Order: sequence, then structure tokens, then C-alpha cells
Amino acid sequence: MALDNIDKDQDWLYQPVVHVSYAQTVLRIAEERGLPRSLIRDVGLSETDLNDPIGLIAPMTYAWLAALIVERVGNHGLGFEVGLRLPPTAHGSLGYALVCSGTLREVVDLLKRFWHIRERTLQFHFFEQDGWGVMHFYALTPYPETLRIVHFDCLMAIFYRAITLLLGSTDIHGELWLDYPEQDYYPQYRDQFPPIRYDMPASQLRFPAELLDRPLPMSNPAALKQAIIQCERESALMGGQREDFMSSVYELIILSEGSYPTQENLAAKLHTSVRTLRRRLQMHGTSYRELLESARQRDALNLLESTSLSIQTIAGLLGYLNPANFTRAFSGWMGLSPREYRANRERA
Repeated sequence: MALDNIDKDQDWLYQPVVHVSYAQTVLRIAEERGLPRSLIRDVGLSETDLNDPIGLIAPMTYAWLAALIVERVGNHGLGFEVGLRLPPTAHGSLGYALVCSGTLREVVDLLKRFWHIRERTLQFHFFEQDGWGVMHFYALTPYPETLRIVHFDCLMAIFYRAITLLLGSTDIHGELWLDYPEQDYYPQYRDQFPPIRYDMPASQLRFPAELLDRPLPMSNPAALKQAIIQCERESALMGGQREDFMSSVYELIILSEGSYPTQENLAAKLHTSVRTLRRRLQMHGTSYRELLESARQRDALNLLESTSLSIQTIAGLLGYLNPANFTRAFSGWMGLSPREYRANRERA
């Protein structure tokens, strides 16, 4: 599997910041699938590297290893397997901090503050919406779709497992959204996750917002304080959290007072010119039009699911002068009309 379209200018991809247990776990799965342990040599790893209890590897090394496995024996739920097997200690000081937190709201705040010390190829964004707590994930750098699916499968499994571990319950009444088609291996993992909805406009883990303030049984304020200190040290060594352009753009493209920000509005809020905005979006493999369409998909689903507004009213709120144009766009996104989608949700 070619990794040529991964951004080679992101130095972080080549820095040792991923705990070696990621490589240990994926290699164990590879051996179970009949691949030789010598696979590690193909990505520049040795047994000494794997046996170091505090060892770190580069994100690109882990990506190469996962890509080799998929290339030789297929996906078959590799991301789900890795995410379900990784222990909390695999996530370093941030993992310890999350385990010691008092509530899920505190967990979310820590992720917002220190996400960058563990992940920079994907961005995390949290919001509350109509009784849901929504953890939204999206890629900051383009890479092969097959590998992206492995990465997002793994991420969802990690966070679902973490939330159930922290709450002490697997019954969180949540759901997972993934923005790619259902995979052929999904049926064998169905019972290990809450309902998974494929072909959605975004990749999200959604759970009842009421869980955010429920006390967590493993809360340990003293240990949490020490873990946060270590997270702060790691952040300082990495030069702090860099300004995240795409995260800022995403958070600004919201429906407000009946409209979305224009390119001019967006550029002004980002303190840049329209020309520079277009260029930077192009560098990230997207455009204002594509981001606007994504925002409309997100908000269309929300309005159809959580309000009784008419299709015509929703079309107008989303900026469609003709409801028929909204219906055509929605059918292109979801494969069914807004009316059919709402009816299906009501029957579910």
C-alpha cells in the first residue's frame, strides 16, 4: 500500500511519540493472521525496540506496519482489534490522566488541552447537541483511504473502550458514526460496540450528555495532578500546541442567524485574506465549497432528527432557495430523500 500521499512535511510523523505497545499489539495480530514476526524489520524496528517497556516509535513507523499487514492479508477489522486490545497505559501520561479523572467532562477538557501530545494527523472536537455528547474526529492530513479506515476504526474502538472502562459499564446507550461504507468484517464485531452507522457525513462517537457529569469510580485527584504535570512537560518539550488552522476553520463554519459565514467572513475571522484562505484550504486538500457542503450535511441530519421543522423550512435554513435542490443534495449524501430519512429515524 503506497503511503506517498501522506504529508511528508509534518515532522511530527517521524518523531518518537507513539508508545511501543501500539506496534506490539498490531504485530501480535499480524502473527495471529499468519504473518512472520520478521515483518518488523521491514519498517526499521527490532526486538530491542519492541521489548523496551517505555519505548516510543514514530507515527509513520506504526502506519507503515499497519499498511504492510493490510497489503499482505487484508483489513479484516485490524483497527477494531488494535483499539479493543490496547491498554490505557498505551496512551502515556495522557492515558493516566484520563483514567484518574473525576468525570467525563473533565476527560473531554483534558483531551482538548493535551490532544496534540498524542495525535496530530487527526483532530478532536467536542460539542453537545440535543442531549448528546459528541466526539467528532476528522483527518488533518490526507492519506490512503484503506489506511484511514484502519485508523478511524482503531480510534473509535479506543474511545468507546475508554468510556466504558471509566464509567464501569458497557451500556452507555451511545452510537458510532463513520463516514465510509460498512465494511465486510463489521458483523463479527457488531456485539462489541454500540450501534454503528456507516456512510454518515462525519465520524463521531455520540453518547448521552447526562453521562458527562456522572462521578467516575476510578477518580484519583492526587494521581491526576501528577499526570497533568507530566502532560504539561511533554507539551513543553514538543513546543506547545501549534495553531491548528483546519480546526479553527471547522469551528467557524456553523449555522448562525440563518446563514453560514461567507468566504469573506471566514477569512476576516481568521485574520487573513480570501486568497490566502483558498490557498491554505487547497494545501489541506479541500475548499470552502466542500467544507460548506459538509456543514450542511451535518446540520441537515441534526435538524431532521431533532426538530419537527418542515423540509421546506430546513432547506431555507441551510441556504437552499429551492427545496428541490436540498432534496437532490440530501439524496446524493445519504441515498434517500430527507422525508424518507426522517421516517426511517422515527421508526428506528
